[in-house]
Amino acid sequence: MPPTQTDFLIVTPLAEELNAVLDRLPNPKKIPSSEDDIRIYYSANLPLEFANGTKSQYSIVVLPLAKMGETEAASATSTAVHRWQPRYILLVGIAGGIAKAEVSLGDILISEQVADYEVAKITDKGPVIRWQVYRVDQRLLIAAQNFNSEKWKKTTARRYNKKIPTVQFGPICTGNKIIADSSLADQLREVWAKLIGVEMEASGVANAASQSAYQLGFFMIRGVSDLADGNKSSRYVKRWRPYACEIAAAYTVEFLKSGPVPARNIDSSISKINSHSLPEVESSPTSLNSSFQQTDIPEGTMDPESIFYIERPEDKLVFDILKGRRFTVIIKGPRQVGKSSLLVRAVKNEEDSKKRIALLDFQLLDNSTICDQETFFRRFCSWISDEIGLMDKTNQYWKPELGPVLCCTRYISRYILPASPGGLLIAIDESERIFGSPFRSDFFGMLRAWHNKRRKNSIWDNLSLLLVTSTEPNMFVTKMYQSPFNVGTTVTISDFTFRHIRQLNECYGAPLSPHQEQKLMQVLGGQPYLTHLTINLVASRIKTFDDIIENSLNEASIFANHLQKHLINLQTQKELVMAFDQIIKTESYPDEMSFVRLSSAGLVIRKNGLPVPRCELYSQYFKDRLNA
Repeated sequence: MPPTQTDFLIVTPLAEELNAVLDRLPNPKKIPSSEDDIRIYYSANLPLEFANGTKSQYSIVVLPLAKMGETEAASATSTAVHRWQPRYILLVGIAGGIAKAEVSLGDILISEQVADYEVAKITDKGPVIRWQVYRVDQRLLIAAQNFNSEKWKKTTARRYNKKIPTVQFGPICTGNKIIADSSLADQLREVWAKLIGVEMEASGVANAASQSAYQLGFFMIRGVSDLADGNKSSRYVKRWRPYACEIAAAYTVEFLKSGPVPARNIDSSISKINSHSLPEVESSPTSLNSSFQQTDIPEGTMDPESIFYIERPEDKLVFDILKGRRFTVIIKGPRQVGKSSLLVRAVKNEEDSKKRIALLDFQLLDNSTICDQETFFRRFCSWISDEIGLMDKTNQYWKPELGPVLCCTRYISRYILPASPGGLLIAIDESERIFGSPFRSDFFGMLRAWHNKRRKNSIWDNLSLLLVTSTEPNMFVTKMYQSPFNVGTTVTISDFTFRHIRQLNECYGAPLSPHQEQKLMQVLGGQPYLTHLTINLVASRIKTFDDIIENSLNEASIFANHLQKHLINLQTQKELVMAFDQIIKTESYPDEMSFVRLSSAGLVIRKNGLPVPRCELYSQYFKDRLNA
């Protein structure tokens, strides 16, 4: 019997879990055992629609296990992988939740990683667990974190309370034990503080996936049927099993319908699967790329809890400064190095303090606000009031004859700060948004004055400022003006080191070899966004590493958009084009100001005292294009 290929293999340990999944799939067909395989499977084609309206389908094969436990799970999954060659394996069913992690009956558990506690060393002091840890497929995890549909919450099974089911993400421990005693769960939590659940098959399935000759992803979705404690066998808890089975199946199918991964461009009808024929598996590059861009390209501000966030020395510096009562911190760096992500993490770190926090993203300001001084300062005051939960009293404190700057200062000192005895943190992202406004000197001069007032007036001791600005506008700003950017502490975001690249690669399950990690550092020099994008695409199996590197300079490369933006900015500054060209060719520059402006834009650095392009990619790309 020749092998066939499918998109998803869904593994269900129990009959009730199997039935719940089959009830949600369209026209599932039973595939009987054969001479080569004693196991029974079910198959279906699942229609789906991507965010851009493109319609497609996934080929699904469901594998019911003969019994619970990791041994059966490993054996059955290995056989199924050889026969069906799935791109992804989903383990779907029920599990025990951890009450101390605020998990409730009927919730959905999604594992960020699976930790097997069964392997242990027996010592005279007792067993010492030798943890076997498996990471789930990061593409599916990111898609699940951004899955917002509510359709899965509609079930026919009865729910025994009025609480709305929630989706919990975190580590799940696995082993061949049915846990009905909270003491074992407490012991596991001593190692895995964010543990959300326990179950019995994940280690076997994940191990089979990791040892497969085919490159495939593992993922797990579980419904909470008990809380892994002494109440597991109570009549009330047992009633939750049908609901937990159905809610896990409902979430799984609705999640797949959302198109979390690109579909193969194939004709995978039920009849072909049932007759064991080999479907076409050639992918369409266009459809793959467009589908991928809908989901998890690592752009924009990262979730502060993301497992893909890489801490750099600047993180610790900012967090240490924020421990003080008042501060002024400027976070600077060129485009796409992680400034906004650090800002959000810093603000989240302050949430447990007594400070009121106003997080303002100036990217949200419309042109009418940026162009009119009176409108801007009024809205600035109203915005702060709204962010910290105070009634907007801007009109009450506003006296037009004093001018916008004095009115704004009066509003903050007489209303906002007295109402913030624990301190006020004003955090501004994308502050360079108003660099081109006619009142930029007035606004930044006002912030500078507020910083200085802390020495003279005790009420201003309650104020802290945290500003994020791209250094790239320095390419176009040739005159210095009064601002807060040369006071307080300036933190300039650095590129990734080789250690950071290795750490990020490990977060994605190590899709790059050690040699490829070194090559990536050589080509990109640790540029955070491009590094993250490369590893993400390789881990997601959308591109191979060799393809990305070999085509890095093409107009259709994954780096093209980033490079073209730099080129467009340079083309408006002829003197910088000449300076950059000189640096590339001779490792020298015509004047210090040119180097400073190119460095601020993130295009050049000093290496061994000499000016050079920031990375090999920039050197090769701009070498041919600057003269043109």
